[in-house]
Amino acid sequence: MAILFITQRVPYPPNKGEKLRTYHQIKHLLDKGYGITVACPIADKQEAEYAQALTDKLGVEVISAPLRNTALSYVSAILTGQSLSEAKFYSAQLTSLIHQALISQNYTAIICSASSLAQYIWDLPSALANSMGCIKVMDFMDLDSDKWAQYATKAPWPMSWVYSREAEKVKQLEQRVVDHFDRSFFISQKEVDLFESQNPHLIQRRVLAIGNGIETEYFSPKPIQEKQALETYLFVGVMDYKPNIDAVLWFCEYVWPSILRRTPHVRFVIAGMSPSKVIKDLAKQPSIQVTGFVDNILPYFHQADVFVAPFQIARGVQNKVLQAMACGIPVITSSLGAEGIEAVHQKELLIANNTNQYMEIIEQLTDPRRYQVVANAAIARIEMDYSWDGQLKLLNQLVTPEESPLVDIANATGSNPSTDSHTNTSTPGQCA
Repeated sequence: MAILFITQRVPYPPNKGEKLRTYHQIKHLLDKGYGITVACPIADKQEAEYAQALTDKLGVEVISAPLRNTALSYVSAILTGQSLSEAKFYSAQLTSLIHQALISQNYTAIICSASSLAQYIWDLPSALANSMGCIKVMDFMDLDSDKWAQYATKAPWPMSWVYSREAEKVKQLEQRVVDHFDRSFFISQKEVDLFESQNPHLIQRRVLAIGNGIETEYFSPKPIQEKQALETYLFVGVMDYKPNIDAVLWFCEYVWPSILRRTPHVRFVIAGMSPSKVIKDLAKQPSIQVTGFVDNILPYFHQADVFVAPFQIARGVQNKVLQAMACGIPVITSSLGAEGIEAVHQKELLIANNTNQYMEIIEQLTDPRRYQVVANAAIARIEMDYSWDGQLKLLNQLVTPEESPLVDIANATGSNPSTDSHTNTSTPGQCA
């Protein structure tokens, strides 16, 4: 059995959210005996090297083609009424290569890793489209339309108009995907619930939740030591990504000065690739360190006393929060940062949405016994609920119709197949 993965970027190295998620999906299905082909656009020479590295690492075939000029793609989107996301990740050459692959190889399923990639399936020649009987699956990951809407509320004009337009275009795209794909899933049940609340006419379509896991053999607890003081606070992430930038800036403006007044000799470490200028400028403060790219993030987790995830804009599940929990670091996050994570406030993680709440929690964590209770509970939660194999069991069912018919999957996830209005009548099996 063979599966075609269509991805926005080469899912290697697995060093950021979308790449990490897709990489582990591929690895999981390889372990189950599937043959995997990855089709993705290539932005630059480095990504071409990543494509070869993915082949070398996992033995998968990678089909790739260069993206067109970003500025031209955005102009095209405005003129044609497309979302900017679709235009950005479109390659005519890749479209042709995907069509050739579908003609030459029988695929059990096609999995797209973002709504912007559905165009590669919709653009199939009619003769090929009519012969397709494979399962078409969409991994939305996050509810992107809502994320763009959040951007719009926080941006001045004209970017507020750009973001609002993108939110509406992506929402229309998400609706079309759910209506046409055999299966669609998000990263958490909260994302599913939000989508269904915004699209009540589509609630009978089969939209599921498949979460992220953690490599617990890598993200392992730091050496046990009695905590004497909270000296190092940590945030990790790609630091040209707007939600990460906003989170760090908010923390540095509203919380960090209070922490410094309470305990002058502390430091805040911001670890992650591609820091923007506004993030780099934070390092002018003696108490703040901006690392840029690091080869190995684990030592930063192990050196940290507290992990902060003060998100003001967020959708989906924050992998960084799960990673910190796996390492036994107490996590203080916003309500947005905690969404989609099966953890209890004041037990496995700590939620703070303003300065006073942060300071109250920090005071709690100065008690070594309280600190260790939270750390141990976080580790236990990750070990119990967040293995990759456990999270991806449903994915294996979705692409194995012979073993688990689609109606049975709906029953297992609480859907009502008797009222499902899905109109795809093709027999799940292979793409010709």
